[in-house]
Amino acid sequence: MGRGPPRPGGPWARVLLAASVLGSCLQPAPAQSTRPPGTIVLSPPSPAVGGGVSLAPRDPPQNVLSCSWYRSATADEAGRILNYYPSAPSAPNIGPAHTGRETGGPGCALHIAGVTLSDTGNYSLLMEAPGNRVLAAVLLRVWEMLPRPTVTPNQTLVPENGTFSLTCNSSPSADTRLWLQDGEPLGPSRRLVLSPDNHTLTVLNVTRGDAGAYQCEVGNAVSSNRSEPSPVTVTSSVLGSCLQPAPAQSTRPPGTIVLSPPSPAVGGGVSLAPRDPPQNAVTCGWYRSATTDEPGRILTYYPSAPSDPITGPAHTGRETGGPGCALHIAGVTLSDTGNYSLWMEAPPNRVLAAVLLRVWASVLGSCLQPAPAQSTRPPGTIVLSPPSPAVGGGVSLAPRDPPQNLLTCAWYRSATADEPGRILTYYPSEPSAPNIGPAHTGRETGGPGCALHIAGVTLSDTGNYSLLMEAPGNRVLAAVLLRVWEMLPRPTVTPNQTLVPENRTFSLTCNSSPSADTRLWLRDGEPLGPSRRLVLSPDNRTLTVLNVTRGDAGAYQCEVGNAVSSKRSEPSPVTVTYGPDSARIDPPGPILLPLGSPLTLTCVADSVPAPSYRWALNGTDTGQTGSSFTLTLTTSAQQGTYECQAHNSGTNLTAWASVAVRVPGPDSRCQIEPPQAKAAPVLVYENLPPTACAGGAAPPRSPPDPGPTYETLQPRQPDVYEELK
Repeated sequence: MGRGPPRPGGPWARVLLAASVLGSCLQPAPAQSTRPPGTIVLSPPSPAVGGGVSLAPRDPPQNVLSCSWYRSATADEAGRILNYYPSAPSAPNIGPAHTGRETGGPGCALHIAGVTLSDTGNYSLLMEAPGNRVLAAVLLRVWEMLPRPTVTPNQTLVPENGTFSLTCNSSPSADTRLWLQDGEPLGPSRRLVLSPDNHTLTVLNVTRGDAGAYQCEVGNAVSSNRSEPSPVTVTSSVLGSCLQPAPAQSTRPPGTIVLSPPSPAVGGGVSLAPRDPPQNAVTCGWYRSATTDEPGRILTYYPSAPSDPITGPAHTGRETGGPGCALHIAGVTLSDTGNYSLWMEAPPNRVLAAVLLRVWASVLGSCLQPAPAQSTRPPGTIVLSPPSPAVGGGVSLAPRDPPQNLLTCAWYRSATADEPGRILTYYPSEPSAPNIGPAHTGRETGGPGCALHIAGVTLSDTGNYSLLMEAPGNRVLAAVLLRVWEMLPRPTVTPNQTLVPENRTFSLTCNSSPSADTRLWLRDGEPLGPSRRLVLSPDNRTLTVLNVTRGDAGAYQCEVGNAVSSKRSEPSPVTVTYGPDSARIDPPGPILLPLGSPLTLTCVADSVPAPSYRWALNGTDTGQTGSSFTLTLTTSAQQGTYECQAHNSGTNLTAWASVAVRVPGPDSRCQIEPPQAKAAPVLVYENLPPTACAGGAAPPRSPPDPGPTYETLQPRQPDVYEELK
């Protein structure tokens, strides 16, 4: 992909010079196996302006009676949003801080629709349970989708050994600022000085290598955006000549392709190989174009088996794969001239590299190779500034180290010097008076050193450009592939389903511009790591999650990028439905309570979505629903086995729990003993000490008095009667 392998989390995860956090963003602490009732979870964790957010307590008390939400860190009436009963969240009691966008939900949740930056602040939840009050608080931050920043240099022509500075103008919602030169993040240097907020970059003791196109990239939790390139030219003290960026070092990025030989001749062979390819490349795909379109595919192969490729539509029978993702072409012809691109898959990265191959005609059968390269690059090298121009900006194409005695410069909109493709021709001494050609659009002008400047570039300007330089006794032709990049619009994520049963499969599709070179998938704001259960389509456009677990629930996003911009989608929530696996009733049994006692039973079942409940007594439906069942024991008919049924309509699973409730009878001494089987009882009465089930004492040897001041006398056997006599 055009800007090298994607980096998890975009450029923010790298340790770079400009990685700065204004008022550092605090991420949630790693989840433990359980969390206290006072923990509130945000979903999504980083809501964006215009979207929605849910605030819900983790593991709330099971027997919550009421839920009250406040727009403050404390439970003050002035900040009350709403309060409601968990069994009836759709009928809340509205408070002074209610805006019309807040609703209650199961489990004491609060849902806010269409959030704005002004919704940022503290929120608290007061949960009332029998004998318990729990107060939880959370800080909600709403994030803005960042507009494109701009870079303002204090000067664009800087003398060697001088100083210049650049300012990044961006939204206050930006948390990070990253500085880049020619599309690459700037590394640490003693000559680079950053302001405390990374807003200003100052370059001291300027060298020729400091020339180039500078950009700043800003980001926050939900978006990132990159500025237009801002060119800075370093001038030499010798006649004020403009210096180009310093030559590349010994190492080159993975996107560089090397030709061997560098100037292949008709009838010979050529090898195209990436310099420093990824070590863990899984597949190599070669294309006969500047893009990875299937009609242009030559072959695809595994580096471990280059001799067994999958040939494509553009294969001619002369191409073979080689070690290190190389491509060998035998018996080259003039028609082999053109663009070639290589697609390398190296999980989790994908690298796209491109090169222009030009085949040269042989002279008298002898293949003329160019002279060995000196310390400077050959005249045939053209440098783009900026190297990755964006739509609407400008670009300069200039030969590196052109001949000193140039007579004419001619630019063409093709890989060859054909008249229909000629843009302009001019004398280096008079670049402002060119001879206009058929391919001139009115936006091209000549410049010093045989340069070509194109203003207001469009996607249609992408293609091959060549320069023919005439010098006494010498003609030099140089060519380059110019690619114009689009500032990417925001992508969208389309899930094939949002309620996914546990152990099933779901997929999400990232809908983005064709100009996107990289696609990164995230869940709850964190890049997804490699997993056997996560399957990506070849272009990373579709993410499929296999054997879904409860941990796969969350807000999914895709982030797309190219050489000049990156954008992140709105969060797309996916809920994993499960349970209930089991149920329980609190308090556990057996429960012994006297008549007149209140009783509250609570059914607990872990389930998404929340289950519905029904209660039965001794197998008979009570008609009671809800997680709690409250009653007062007024008769012994209310004792028995209470059963709770928890049913999840999403999974169609049901769990049961039961508890025994008993009402003890009167004191055992107040119970009449059964008569003897063979002898009729003689009713004899005796006084007994007062008990909890009797009144005052009766006179001796008298029948029981029904009055409330006498004790009920106990019938006894005849032997007791004899004792009384």
